Amino acid sequence: MELAKVENLLDKYINAETTLEEETILKKYFLSDVVAPHLQDYQKIFTYFDSNKSEVFNQNIKIPTRNKIYYKWLSVAASFALVISFITYSKLIKSPQNKNTEISSLNELPPEVLNNYVELEKALKLFSVNLKKGNNAFKSLYAYEKTVNKVFKLK
Repeated sequence: MELAKVENLLDKYINAETTLEEETILKKYFLSDVVAPHLQDYQKIFTYFDSNKSEVFNQNIKIPTRNKIYYKWLSVAASFALVISFITYSKLIKSPQNKNTEISSLNELPPEVLNNYVELEKALKLFSVNLKKGNNAFKSLYAYEKTVNKVFKLK
């Protein structure tokens, strides 16, 4: 085979522009005993590819499963903390200082308590938005997990 043709094919191979037929020509050339001295390094690459193409990975891949109950208990704990904070807040409003005062609307609250209420409302809205984002992210993760289970037939 002409050395110029091999070098041209090798340049195309390095630039990932060769066809399968051209790659088989290169493979035959580099697996033969007659290789130009300045191309000996490429011969090592092609012999490596040829010797390792029959290699197979036989071990099973174990995909760890996550415990979904953890997330359920986390939401229960968050709900419990929210209820406790509302109870504590309502006790602050009905503290001994305000024992004789009954409040029927938000406008009757003292300014510092009203400010705290507004800040709490903002924080809870922000918490709700972020909780919805997280919930949507988990939906996509569950869809991914279902697909993986179908592919690997885990369940």
